[in-house]
Amino acid sequence: MIKTGVKGIDELIGGGIPQGSSVLYCLEPGVDGQLFMINTLTAALKIGKRCLLIIPHISYEAFRQDVIHLNGCDIGNFSGSLYIIDVKQRMEYKKAADSRGKDQSYFRDYIHHCIKQHEIDDIFIYADIIFEDLGISETFELLRDRNNEGKVSIIFEYLNLEGSELMKELMESGNFQLVISVNSGYSAIPFFDFFTLEYIAWNKMPKRAVPYFISDGEVIPYIPKIVVIGPAGSGKSTFVSNASDCGSSTDRSGTTVAMDLGWLHWRGFEISLYGTPGQPRFDPIIPQIMKNAMGVILIIDAQDPSSFERAKEQVMMVENAHIPLIIVGNKSDLPNSADKNFIRKILNVRDDVEIFTISSKRPQEVRGVIERLVDQITQCPLL
Repeated sequence: MIKTGVKGIDELIGGGIPQGSSVLYCLEPGVDGQLFMINTLTAALKIGKRCLLIIPHISYEAFRQDVIHLNGCDIGNFSGSLYIIDVKQRMEYKKAADSRGKDQSYFRDYIHHCIKQHEIDDIFIYADIIFEDLGISETFELLRDRNNEGKVSIIFEYLNLEGSELMKELMESGNFQLVISVNSGYSAIPFFDFFTLEYIAWNKMPKRAVPYFISDGEVIPYIPKIVVIGPAGSGKSTFVSNASDCGSSTDRSGTTVAMDLGWLHWRGFEISLYGTPGQPRFDPIIPQIMKNAMGVILIIDAQDPSSFERAKEQVMMVENAHIPLIIVGNKSDLPNSADKNFIRKILNVRDDVEIFTISSKRPQEVRGVIERLVDQITQCPLL
């Protein structure tokens, strides 16, 4: 198994990529997604894999400098386990093929020779020019015939200039066990590109889409806004505090009058939490706070039925936003607290809205709610 080099993706796909898999990173033009392939390459090299890197568009030294600039790893330190076919070798073999009246199978045979000679574990291919040289079906035919009884992993990066139809064709070809598309977020989550786990052969999970940002050579999955709402005194501030690695609160006499802010790092994800004031006079600002939110947690005091009517008003606000919602019955550890069935009935929420009964003073229970909401968010279409 090799890692993708993106911790959040490795968590989602079950720990990494099984050996012998074929992987496609399909990039939308203009998206900042070069690090996906680069980080997978450097992750493989760091655990001692013998890698063949096919970069027909660029010289090895220029690529090496790009990798150093983007993620800080000098692939020149792995000369004993990294083998290169770059633009210079491609042009040499194309020229030789032309002079001898041969077709592109001459270059294909050279690639196959490298795989066998060096007992390659993983092949990394920048596929745009290779597909032009050999043809898409011919490229896959070559790689199906790789050595080691199909134990060689093949990772492609492909710049998709032809849109969704080609993406569909590649996915339906049966040539890939993992397909990840990388797209611009201008029409989805402002200011954030996002990746989508389109297909995973070994884990029949639903398609998942996640915004990300780049920091210090890492691709970091990011949930930029989860909003925590609820009636006054329901325990929102405690929930945000116990969910967060760090944060801040603006309150007076124990009641939030502005905003609770929290940030947490969870399974490779960075997540921001926004806790809102619960008094009705603040309702006009709630729609503004919920702009671009990716999910909502409604906290209610399960010991205080008198607050449920207020909670019902807030449910209606959230349902109009058409984003994932989880309801939390707080203080469920105390006597005479409402159970899930009563909460669902009194709030009149849809059957597909999950309800948790917890104590927001228990960080483990709070993180369980966050985990489930992130699971829902990543399955919610971004476009």
